[in-house]
Amino acid sequence: MLNKDISSNKSDTADPVSLVRSKQSKTESPTSSQLSRKRTRGSSPGRVFPSSRLHERQQPKPSTRARSPPLSDTAMIRPRNVEKLVYGRYEIDAWYYSPYPSEFGTVIKRLYVCDTCLRYMKDDGQLSDHKVHCRKRKPPGTVVYATDTVKIYEIDGRDHKMYCQNLCLMAKLFLDHKTLYYDVEGFKFYVVTEHEQKTKDIMVGYFSKEKISYDNYNLACIMTLPSHQRKGYGRLLIEWSYEMSRREGIIGSPEKPLSTLGLLGYHSYWSSIILEVLKSLPKSSQITIASLCQETRLKEEDVISTLSRLGLLRYWKQEHIQAAPSPPSNSHSNPAHTLFFDYPVPSPVVIHIEPNMIEHTIETNHIRFTRHLDPNSILL
Repeated sequence: MLNKDISSNKSDTADPVSLVRSKQSKTESPTSSQLSRKRTRGSSPGRVFPSSRLHERQQPKPSTRARSPPLSDTAMIRPRNVEKLVYGRYEIDAWYYSPYPSEFGTVIKRLYVCDTCLRYMKDDGQLSDHKVHCRKRKPPGTVVYATDTVKIYEIDGRDHKMYCQNLCLMAKLFLDHKTLYYDVEGFKFYVVTEHEQKTKDIMVGYFSKEKISYDNYNLACIMTLPSHQRKGYGRLLIEWSYEMSRREGIIGSPEKPLSTLGLLGYHSYWSSIILEVLKSLPKSSQITIASLCQETRLKEEDVISTLSRLGLLRYWKQEHIQAAPSPPSNSHSNPAHTLFFDYPVPSPVVIHIEPNMIEHTIETNHIRFTRHLDPNSILL
């Protein structure tokens, strides 16, 4: 029998945020007839400077994150403006709207993109002329993972801004919720390539990651081209993001919400990595959620949601833990070394998972334990 100990860590309901109106100034705002006049040397004596404009000039500009500003009509569903993407020898149907320049027209029948530098053009004539002068055979950046046919490039958005912007515009054709287009300086991009024609490395997918994430996000956006899906590239990128978290010594998680295909990929990875750890445990052993997070490098919320989705949190019991005694009235103990609780100590929840339950879950959900990331191919 396997005992899974989940310490109850339910947070209290957060108080609603109250908006406090700042105290009004004792001086009433001037009317149109009560405007302060400021006369400077060399200026006309009748020039008027409204005090409200002077006040606006003194206010500091707020700091912004390295993200593109939201569109004014994000609540509206924008129609698809590109019908087909011509990328190398592939012609791919676009799925969603992408903010390509308005000079290209409201509807683009075919969008031509160079398969090495990702520059976009309106017709095949421009692409042919571009190919004559384009000497690039691989993405910019540094190779951090390499096999015989697949490589992963680490690209800094600040150093290679144009390439990353073109990559984001292209990815938006297949992602419905993506908002990062042009402000790429604060991100790193990990591009997976496929070796082609013995001389070129063609981009087939990527994920972006914030350089500084205070929430320990290890992935901001992930995309695999439809022409190269079901080849394991998405799983490879997910495994690489958690490998980066392991090397950084953090427990990471992707930014939410995920796309539909991205969520399916993460559910598959989370299920396989958690069940692999549980399956390797000896009989009648115990493991806590915290230990499971350290073993898998997954966040607690991702571990619990995955166990719940797999139906492994149904068999549980509440264990009794004796509360800490109250201090005696005549106690002279040092409070720095003795801790007393005046509230009930929460009891842990113990989940019982039998080995046959794990085997049934693996068979029912078609869990595969194949790793796509080869540790011997990492070049860091």
